[in-house]
Order: sequence, then C-alpha cells, then structure tokens
Amino acid sequence: MLKYMTKKTKRHEVILATIPLLLITAGCLISEDPFYEENDLVEDDRLIGTYGEQTNRPSWYVEKQIAFNGHYTVTYVDASSPRCHMTFDGALFQIGTNRFLDLVPTLEACDHVGGAASPIEYFQGITLQPLHLLLRISPATNSIQFRIVSEEGRRAALAAAPEMWDTRRPPHLAKMLPNTSKQRQFLARFGSDTNIFSHVSTLYRVKVSER
Repeated sequence: MLKYMTKKTKRHEVILATIPLLLITAGCLISEDPFYEENDLVEDDRLIGTYGEQTNRPSWYVEKQIAFNGHYTVTYVDASSPRCHMTFDGALFQIGTNRFLDLVPTLEACDHVGGAASPIEYFQGITLQPLHLLLRISPATNSIQFRIVSEEGRRAALAAAPEMWDTRRPPHLAKMLPNTSKQRQFLARFGSDTNIFSHVSTLYRVKVSER
C-alpha cells in the first residue's frame, strides 16, 4: 500500500486527505451497521487523485477497488511516523441529493498467510468492534469538501430523532442504533441539514510525481 506514496498505476488511483484531527475534535456519526444499501452505491471519478489540507502535505491514500462498485481502500499514513498507518474500507453512496462516504477500519495487526489464525487475530475478533463512520462529501475538480457531524450536531440529531439513537450512552458517546433502514431514513431527512453536518473542511488536490 505504501508504494502509492511515490508511484501511481493505471489500475489504482489515489486520494489523500487529512481527516484524523477533525474526527477527534468532532462528534462523528457512527454505527455498527452500514449506512447504505447496495443499490445506493455510486462512483465518482472526481475522487480520483491526491489530496491534503495543504497542497504539499498529503497523508491519506484511497485506492479504487476494481472488483467492487463504489468501494475504495482508504489508508491514512501518519506523516510524523510513516510506518504507522490505518486502513479503511470506504463505500461511496448517495441518499437523495447528497453523497456520503462510509468508512470501516480494517484490522491489520497481523497479515494472515494461511493455516491456523494467529493469537492476535483471535484477540482482534473478540475485543475489537469496527464501527461505520460517516462523512458527507462534495467533490469538485481541484478539491473535495467534506462535512461530519460535530458534537453540537450530534446533540441536535439526538433531540430531533431520539428513536434512531442508542440513548443508553452519554450524549457525547452516542451512536446510532444498528439498523441500516433507519439510518438511511435519517440521512434522507437530515442529510442536508448543516446544523447537524456542521463541521466542514476542504481538501485540495496534491500533485504526486511519478518515478
């Protein structure tokens, strides 16, 4: 995966972005179930490229999954520690007039090479629960604007549609009930609401030289 830091191929194109700080400081919209159904998936060639908050500081890589319509492999590389990276499976989908990216972390502590699963793989399966994380995105020719649910936005969403949330958790830790149908209804109803999707950032296209 890291080879795409210096080289592009015809089969795989790359997107880079700097999302982590925003995900830490914002409320985020998370769920145990996907936010989409298969017929919601779309593709958008404007996503293909290299991006960052600064035009010369890429840190996110997204490869098109050739075999799966609307799916991308998203890898974040920490610029301060290049060996530290995290990979997501990303699904691009549309509800109404809005487009979203559903991100699910891929567990990679150990590469499985066949035979019995390693102890770490067993521990991962028992203790780690990947959650779906939602971004609303608006691609353009030389930039991508994305919105995520802020802490204030999550509280507004809880107040507007409490039946769609796990209210046993504190508001700052609330996640949506695992029900794709209800989550799609939520996005159809509130996907354009900038009071909920209130944390916005713009990522700019970065040129990557081929070697």
